[in-house]
Amino acid sequence: MGEKRNIKTLFERYRRGTATAEEKHNIAAWLQQLDAQDQSVTDDRVRQQAVRSKAILRQRLTASPQPAKVRKLKYWIPWAAAACLCIGLLTTLLPDYLERKQSSSLFDTELSASIIPSRSFLLLSNGRKVYLDTAKEGIVATDRGNSIRILGNEIRYEGKAGFLTGMLHPVQHTLVTAKGQQYHVVLPDSTRIWLNAGSRLSYPLVFSKNTRLTEMAGEAYFEVKRAEKWPFIVNIADRGFAVRVLGTAFNVSAYTQEKAIKTTLVSGRVELDIKGKAKTVVLKPAQKATYDAQDKILQVATVNTNLETDWISNRLVFRETPMAEALKRLEYFYNIKFDVRSKHIYKYTLTGTFDGKSLTRVLDYMRLSSEIQYTITHEQEGSHKTTIVSIK
Repeated sequence: MGEKRNIKTLFERYRRGTATAEEKHNIAAWLQQLDAQDQSVTDDRVRQQAVRSKAILRQRLTASPQPAKVRKLKYWIPWAAAACLCIGLLTTLLPDYLERKQSSSLFDTELSASIIPSRSFLLLSNGRKVYLDTAKEGIVATDRGNSIRILGNEIRYEGKAGFLTGMLHPVQHTLVTAKGQQYHVVLPDSTRIWLNAGSRLSYPLVFSKNTRLTEMAGEAYFEVKRAEKWPFIVNIADRGFAVRVLGTAFNVSAYTQEKAIKTTLVSGRVELDIKGKAKTVVLKPAQKATYDAQDKILQVATVNTNLETDWISNRLVFRETPMAEALKRLEYFYNIKFDVRSKHIYKYTLTGTFDGKSLTRVLDYMRLSSEIQYTITHEQEGSHKTTIVSIK
């Protein structure tokens, strides 16, 4: 009975969304091992495997034990009970399992939110990566009746809109941006999303009928197509934080390397669902919520929204920004790495607007305003070159 209880508990934890990364991995591995050894668990394979697994479980329940194996009967009884339970769990929980798997597992391995690639790419449902810096303009792929078109820095989905009904959950695509690069995606429901450098966004090709669920890390600006009774939800990867809207414009900054999650509402209404807080937090236009995910402190202030969203126009705006935060933003924007050789630099703040300015122009401004000295060097590792700015 211990095995039966363990399986039930594991699936129930997954259904509630409280399963750990290790437990989620164990569920995927369990589904895989029932019928296929040493094969990767892709989205299509999970569906196929679940169908085959249920058949195998039923087969094992109805199979007659071989005489030579009667001595193992005492192990067969608890396995049969656990198998019966798993057939029912697979039938009732598989849709939710597929939804959670596809909306979260993309950040578990090579797409970890803490890893920033050297090239921007779009990950399709079949595992193919479309590298955006070398992709030709036009239709680069098709998936489930949707054409994916690239026009400059814009990725547009053309085809089926609406939502998917039935058991199977739609497959996921993931957009990943490298440092120094920004992209704009138009989803099938006409929602527009600008993804800043060093960020990633995971979204279904076709939304479910109940919610429009996405997941992100980094920074993104959303213009959500309004749809009553069809909420748009942005989960922040592995941070216990979600933004829920119906139709609105807002900006979210949630880089994994930074402990603060910042949500700025430009128009409409958003609700913030924070793990550990009983009530959701509602923002009004021109309000910015800063949540310290480490200390669990939430602050809401009125701000100039242009200062929070100017980055989508390729413009950097600083207003008495702490130097540590300013340097991090400059790293993402210019694809560089700072080597800070004197900690007194962190005592400074940075104020200024840089619209189309080169890196050296920005550094010269910092040198004049804060007496910061800098040198620029380049490191080559294979085909990848890193620009390092040493400041003191």
